[in-house]
Amino acid sequence: MTRAWTTLLAFAVFAGASGACVDLFHSTDFATLCDVDASACGDGGVEAGVESPSVCAAAVFTQARSVCARLGACLGGTGSTRYGECLAQATLAYDCTANPHLRPRGATARGWSCLASATTCAEVTACVFPSGVQTCKPAAGGVYAACGNGINASTLVACGDSDTPVAVEPCVLSGRTCSTVDAVTNRGACTGASGARCNAGAKATCEGTSAVACERIGSAPAFDVGIDCATLGAGRCLDGAEGPACVPGDTASACTSERPLACQGDVVTGCVDGRTLTLDCKALGLACVPPPTARGAWETGAFCQRKPDAGGACDPLTPDTCSGTRLVSCLRGGEVTLDCASVGLDPCKAGAGATSACTPVDGSRRGP
Repeated sequence: MTRAWTTLLAFAVFAGASGACVDLFHSTDFATLCDVDASACGDGGVEAGVESPSVCAAAVFTQARSVCARLGACLGGTGSTRYGECLAQATLAYDCTANPHLRPRGATARGWSCLASATTCAEVTACVFPSGVQTCKPAAGGVYAACGNGINASTLVACGDSDTPVAVEPCVLSGRTCSTVDAVTNRGACTGASGARCNAGAKATCEGTSAVACERIGSAPAFDVGIDCATLGAGRCLDGAEGPACVPGDTASACTSERPLACQGDVVTGCVDGRTLTLDCKALGLACVPPPTARGAWETGAFCQRKPDAGGACDPLTPDTCSGTRLVSCLRGGEVTLDCASVGLDPCKAGAGATSACTPVDGSRRGP
């Protein structure tokens, strides 16, 4: 099962109890830079001329653990912000040795950079909600999920029986946006640029900078599970024989002909637009395992999975849980645990809507 499927399916399970919801959030509208000045935005609404900070870390594992644990503790984790999946994505973002060619750029780089410097819940919250926490309209009897308003629109917000979100997923961290994927319930999801406006069964392809792959997950309406390559590497999408690919950055070494993604030991390798692409799955404590279906080199991280014969197998759809004071999560099919005290947080605690996380030392479960 690929990363996109596990992440999106996990959120579908989390939000599956939602009833029909309309007018989901309190009306709080914020203008984005693109709303105010269209000339400030490049292709796909990405702000032009805005620096992409380097997010390379000296102590990758320590930083990734801290970022993901604090994100869950302060705002609640779901989908790609569940601790295990967040740990995988954060490691690839911060490890410039294991992932040298598809480095985060633009808003994705700024998101990971902001979270790397956040040490309090107020700072974590400011990274996710720059203009203030998205408030919810309480819903009795379950949890619903929708995209935020205004400048919060790229963040998926899960709401329960209070006006405070029970979990969030900043879609930009995975190179996606937030879209409404079910017009009946107004349910949102982190999607590719086409959102629900795509043709199920159509061949995956590049549309501008975006790798568009329209798929139906379970009984949900079809939507785009691709990513915007503007957030990675050279910032370009290129159609190849295997499907759309994000072009590696300028530091990648030259290669002579297109080569589909393949495993060399535990390293994913390929050749895209005359540039070598590599990704070392060992940095995540995982093996290189070819996915059942090749969908293009935009999904390089999908090759990093638990070895089929390794111990500690788990279902990637399982929500995070607590085992005593420790947080337990699933990392690409393998169970991982976190001693909350090791990252300066209080013991694990179960939250609303099937979310569990470490607890901030000030006792607050959500927000500043």
